[in-house]
This record gives sequence, C-alpha cells and structure tokens, in this order.
Amino acid sequence: DYSSKNILIKQAGDDLIFRLVDVNRMKFTTFDRAARTQSLSRLHLDEPDMKRIINGYVACGEIDEQFFHDTLKNSREFDARRQKITRLKYTLKRIIKRT
Repeated sequence: DYSSKNILIKQAGDDLIFRLVDVNRMKFTTFDRAARTQSLSRLHLDEPDMKRIINGYVACGEIDEQFFHDTLKNSREFDARRQKITRLKYTLKRIIKRT
C-alpha cells in the first residue's frame, strides 16, 4: 500500500527518487482508477506535496486531470476522518481518566 511509512523519497538534484519498502507484504496487481486514488490518498502529505506526486502520475499520460481532483478530494476526506478519530480517542481518554 502507498502509506507514507512504506515510501522513501530522496531528492537528487532536480529529481526525486522514490523507493517502495515493506515489500514482504506487497501484492503485485493492477490497480483500477478507484484503487489508485484511494491508495494515494492514504499518503497523508500536505497538499503541495500531494499535488506534486499526483502531477507526476498525470505527466505519465495514463491518468487524466479528473484523477488529480479525485485523489485530492479523497486525500482531504481521509485526513478529515483520521483527525476525527484522533479527537474522539483523545476525548474518550480524558473521560476515562476522570472516572
């Protein structure tokens, strides 16, 4: 999966070098459009970095501009859900401590 802990990014001059790690659980399969947007949205990057990565996909020519917008939307929704869960956990911990 494309979670941020599984990808190493290194800048070499003007180029970016990507390395995928944790290959022991990796499955080689073809992703459809929905699976790509969902997987990329899990990167949990700030918006400028996410745009840079998505633009790389678009520049390859196999992905259209709508993919860019769908992935950004999914990324924002994923981050919002993650923040909501974090706040809920924090609130529950505070309530449990009081009792």
